[in-house]
Amino acid sequence: MKILSDYLKDESRIVKTFAMQALSDIAERDEELRPGIIKQLEALTRIGSPAMKSRGKKLLARLKSMYSFSKEGQVSNAPTLESKI
Repeated sequence: MKILSDYLKDESRIVKTFAMQALSDIAERDEELRPGIIKQLEALTRIGSPAMKSRGKKLLARLKSMYSFSKEGQVSNAPTLESKI
């Protein structure tokens, strides 16, 4: 997970986009990490490059369909990726 977190800080937008995909793949398999990864993907989707925004929307739609959310549609008390490292 540390490696992916480092990739998200890379200058290359392609590297960041692939790191987002890798995090999503992990979140699909790990319920404990899923809320924090979703929270991080939401932030990256808001501030990222056009490619990151596009990929993020697709990844979030898939992950959110797999996860139970509060009425507001937000993950509450979700640990961040950094808190798991």
